[in-house]
Amino acid sequence: MSKIKLIVLIVFQLFIASFNYGQVKITFEGFEKAVDFANCKYVIYSLTNNKERQTFIENCDCDKDPAFTCVLNAISSTKTKTIAFSKAFNELKEFEIELNQRDIAAFLTDSIFNNDFNPKYKRITNYGNSRRNDQDFIKYKKDLFALLLNLLNDHVIASKVNDKMKDIVENNESSEAIVYKQKRPEWYDDLDFPSIVVSVLISILLMGFLYYKYIKNRVSKSVEDFVHKKVSGSYFDKRFDENQLKINSLKKEIQELKEHIKKSQASKKD
Repeated sequence: MSKIKLIVLIVFQLFIASFNYGQVKITFEGFEKAVDFANCKYVIYSLTNNKERQTFIENCDCDKDPAFTCVLNAISSTKTKTIAFSKAFNELKEFEIELNQRDIAAFLTDSIFNNDFNPKYKRITNYGNSRRNDQDFIKYKKDLFALLLNLLNDHVIASKVNDKMKDIVENNESSEAIVYKQKRPEWYDDLDFPSIVVSVLISILLMGFLYYKYIKNRVSKSVEDFVHKKVSGSYFDKRFDENQLKINSLKKEIQELKEHIKKSQASKKD
């Protein structure tokens, strides 16, 4: 393998490695905790009665990573719709997602409320639709998105999606593939992939160095040799031949002139 190919390969590998680093994944345990946390927060928002809300918070503190059983047991038995919603929300764990933090946060604050989400979770979709124009709810989801990112920081791994989600994406046959297709929320524009940016800059610098160190010099030498060959092999050689012919012609004329002079001098003596 030539030096150029080897350097190009190294640069490419560095770029891919840094990109993968910027796309770290979350463990399934982390995803489950995120679902429970979001479940708890949505239940609180659905409780409009201050007394009921306060009672729920006292029995189930969302900031203490409550399990689903804690969330469910803290809901008043009279809140049948809220209980049904919480149970449906807990079933989101069947997705077994191991994606990056932002995808999971976007999934739990936006994708699940879209009308084209899995019909099985219609109760969750209806929860979002009934509050679609609620500015407080929109802000609530935005704040929840940030809280989820913070929670998921403790559950980062560098692995690929699990086999179930991988099959869904590759085959594109299950409605659960909607997880990968959902439009990100409008406020999901906070790009934070510094490692990718750095890797791109490093790649550009290395490719620039590669160009000036090897490619440009080789091209310049090739061009120089080509021009030299063409110039020396055509123009100068041609001019040299022409001049040589002229010199030979002049020599011949001079010789003829000398002979003519000698003959003239000889005829005068006679």
